[in-house]
Amino acid sequence: MSRCTLSAWVDWWLPRAGRANTPLAMPMGVGSIPERTATLEAVTAGRLRDPIEAKHETMRTIAEMTGGREYCNNNNIGELFRPAADDSGKYYMLSYYTTSSGKTGWHKIDVKAHKEKVQVRSRDGFFLTKDMQNPEATRQTDESMAVTSALSFTTLPISGMWQEIEPAGDKRKVHFSLFVPPGATAIDAEHDNHIKVDFLGIARDLKGKDVAAFSQQLDKKLPPAGVSQIQASGLTYVNTLTIPPGQYNVSIVVRDNLSGKIGSVVAPLRVD
Repeated sequence: MSRCTLSAWVDWWLPRAGRANTPLAMPMGVGSIPERTATLEAVTAGRLRDPIEAKHETMRTIAEMTGGREYCNNNNIGELFRPAADDSGKYYMLSYYTTSSGKTGWHKIDVKAHKEKVQVRSRDGFFLTKDMQNPEATRQTDESMAVTSALSFTTLPISGMWQEIEPAGDKRKVHFSLFVPPGATAIDAEHDNHIKVDFLGIARDLKGKDVAAFSQQLDKKLPPAGVSQIQASGLTYVNTLTIPPGQYNVSIVVRDNLSGKIGSVVAPLRVD
């Protein structure tokens, strides 16, 4: 069995600008025996890309672009994930301000260390769009994608809990809490400990109809005691949803607007 894994989790795949087109992977084992034989002969002659090698090349490309490392042809899952976990616990996050040239597209990054015998692994660039040059447009796009996606966004870790439910006329008021762990949210110490985090969610019934929603932004400058509390205990957010009895799927999104990190989850909810 041929198998690969990466030493880093990847949220988005970004195409490398100027990368030469690679041969398409051709399916093996389909068609008549002469067709299969012709395909194998073409692969052997180098006219077509071996599908297995094409998969490995894709993994290598993603690893190179994100500063990771690919591991292929090894079925020892424990040994494969151990270096990945080690990488996740030992890294530096560097940032810089881009120039306002307005150039969109692929921007290459080259990271070097002024120390001998040191190997640097980092992502090799980023893709800049017109929306990304407008922080407000980027925020709206990110949150719109996250709140409508069936997949969870994981760059910002979040957890939550449904709490007590109380009557509210012919509806019910559902209390809940969200938690962001210590160190996950950015605090801008150079600007009076500024923190800016969005919390939003939409409850949809089983037919996909929006029934209730909430949206709130935490945008403030923290006193020293507030900084210490968030750094030690994380950030807790509490709110309520007022909805009729029924079964729902609730899409919850938390976005750190200073770092751009976003976390989301789709949680089932039954209200009697």
